[in-house]
Amino acid sequence: MNSLGKSFRCLAKYSTLIIALNATLSHADSIQVPSTIAAKAHKSLLVNSFTTGERIFAVGGRGHILYSDNQGESWVQANSPTQMLLTSLYFIDEKNGWAVGHDSIILRTTDSGENWNILFEAPDLEKPLLDVVFLDANNGLVTGAYGLIMRTNDGGKTWQNFMIGELDWHLNSIIQVGTHLFIAGEAGTLVRSSDQGATWTQLESPYVGSFFGALTTTTDDGDQIIVYGLRGHAFASDDLGNSWTELDTGVTTNILDGVFTASGDTVFLGAGGTIIRRSKGDTNFEKIPYRGFENLTSVIAINDSDFVVFGVRGASKLKTQ
Repeated sequence: MNSLGKSFRCLAKYSTLIIALNATLSHADSIQVPSTIAAKAHKSLLVNSFTTGERIFAVGGRGHILYSDNQGESWVQANSPTQMLLTSLYFIDEKNGWAVGHDSIILRTTDSGENWNILFEAPDLEKPLLDVVFLDANNGLVTGAYGLIMRTNDGGKTWQNFMIGELDWHLNSIIQVGTHLFIAGEAGTLVRSSDQGATWTQLESPYVGSFFGALTTTTDDGDQIIVYGLRGHAFASDDLGNSWTELDTGVTTNILDGVFTASGDTVFLGAGGTIIRRSKGDTNFEKIPYRGFENLTSVIAINDSDFVVFGVRGASKLKTQ
C-alpha cells in the first residue's frame, strides 16, 4: 500500500465550518429561488433516483424533484425551494428524506417528498454535494467535491464539516454496507468506516481512475460491494474492500449507475446510452438494446425485466424482455 493508502485511525480535525442552523431556513435567509413547476420537468435532466415504498423519486437540473406512484408511468413535480442542480437523495422511510446538490445545499422532506425545506446551503464554499446517506432519523453524512464531507446527529439541523486525512478528491458516492460506511471517489479513492463515520481507513485501490458510484448486496458469503466508473471499469469485493476482483463489463464507456434486480442480476448504465446486464452467477455482461445515445445517469429496477432509467432526457421506461 502506498503512502496515501495508510490507515486514518483518527478523524482529522474538524474545520471551522460550523453549521448551527435552525431546522429550516426561511426564504428571507436564503439566496435560493424556488424551482419552477414545469409540465415537462420529467423530460429534463435527471441525475439520481431513489425508491421507497411504492414511490419512485428523481432529482436533477433546475432544482427539480419528481415522484411517481405508478412505476414511472407518470410524474408529479414536488415543491422544491431551489433551482440548483440536485445530485442525490436518500430516504429512511416513506416520509423522511434528504436531498443534496450544488451550492452545498441540503434539503429535507417529512411528507413523503411532496414538499422540501432548506436545511443548509453554502454557496461561497463552491463545493457541490454529491451524495447523502442516513443511518437513522438523526445520524447522516453527505459527501462532495474536493474532499468535502459533513455529518449530522440531529437530523440535519446542524452539520459538522471534516476531512478524511488529507483527501481532497471528489467523494462521489457513500453507501452503508452492513454496519460499515463506504466511500468511492475520484482517482481511485476508496475509504471505509466501521464506527458510523467517527474514524476512517483508506483502502488500497485496484484502479487509479475515478469511481462514480458503489452499490452493495448480500450474498451467501456476506456483503458484496461493487464499485464502477471511468471507461467501463468495475470491481467487486467480498471482504469489505480489502481485496478486489475486476469485472469484465465488455464496455469502455463511463458507468454512471448500477442496480441489483430482485433475482440478483447486476445492471449497469452510463454514457452514450450504455446498458449492460450480468445474470446472477455469470461472469460476462451482455448489452441491452437501447434506442438512444444520451448519457444515462440512474436506474430503478421495477422487476427483473422492467426498469425506469434517468438521464439528460429525463425519465423513461425500459423493458428488457
